[in-house]
Amino acid sequence: PLLNTLLAAEPATVAATLFHELAHRQYYLPGDTPFNEGFASFVEQEGLRRWLSFRRDSAGLCALERRAARERAVLALLDGLRAELAAIYGGTGDASARRAAKARAVGTARERYRQLRAGWPEPPWFDRWFGVGPDGAPLPVADGEPPLPNNASLAALASYAEWVPAFAALLAEERGDLPAFYARVAELGALADEARAARLAALAAVGEDLSAAPPGGSCRSG
Repeated sequence: PLLNTLLAAEPATVAATLFHELAHRQYYLPGDTPFNEGFASFVEQEGLRRWLSFRRDSAGLCALERRAARERAVLALLDGLRAELAAIYGGTGDASARRAAKARAVGTARERYRQLRAGWPEPPWFDRWFGVGPDGAPLPVADGEPPLPNNASLAALASYAEWVPAFAALLAEERGDLPAFYARVAELGALADEARAARLAALAAVGEDLSAAPPGGSCRSG
């Protein structure tokens, strides 16, 4: 079922949402959120790319490419913040010192995002991931709610993004054949947890190289 508020969105947004949610119906592995969301997020991206190509929507394809490049940059920034916070939480010092260190780390991440955003004159932006408005000021939060980015939001973003490169590599191995790709996904899901994680990590290393390759189209980067 779709809410009428979604149907008011841009057609590409509606299509992307449909591809993502239908991917969960194609395959779902109980108890492994990063696997499920990484799979659905990749199918969303690949489905949208094929849909736009079928419609010969060059502007839409360029917008998709631009968003993917920016998202990779922002996720890399957040990965660094996540690692820094893990070191703070696991380090020495009292609670007050750790809170101060966390505030500095988040402030630095927001500033780095502001610098990235300054080079993006038009959407997409990722302000809400950092809990800031268009002016860079922190967004208000409800009483009792931690400001963004927080541990929960960082974990959620990681769940959606962590294994996307792995599934990109898997589809590349199948030369773009989606039925064969889905069969390989089911094979991965049937592995024991440790074996599946190891296989995904190996695929992700290849997938990162694929995503870092220069685009073949004429879209401007940035």
